[in-house]
Amino acid sequence: MGKKSTTEEVKLEIPPDNLRCSRTDGRQWRCKRRAMENVKLCEAHYLQGKIRQNKEKVPESLKLQRNMKMKKRKKNDVVEIRSKKKKKKKNGDVQLELIRMVLQREVDKKK
Repeated sequence: MGKKSTTEEVKLEIPPDNLRCSRTDGRQWRCKRRAMENVKLCEAHYLQGKIRQNKEKVPESLKLQRNMKMKKRKKNDVVEIRSKKKKKKKNGDVQLELIRMVLQREVDKKK
């Protein structure tokens, strides 16, 4: 049949959650490598942790390669701002807006 997409191939390579390395970034990312026996981390993260525990710098040979997406962004230095800039309000404008909000709430209550 047709070719499998790259996301399907990646899903096949990732071990089940109970066998997967537990290293996360505190957000959504989680290491895709298989954890070692009797340890919750993969070999690379386990060795990095042992070295950091001694407050030594992790050698380049133990560091993991990151995705190319991040490197491309750094080279281009293009920052995408997704939020719209809000107009800065003066003190008088803020007070007027508060008064408008209070009056609007009172009108809504009377309805």
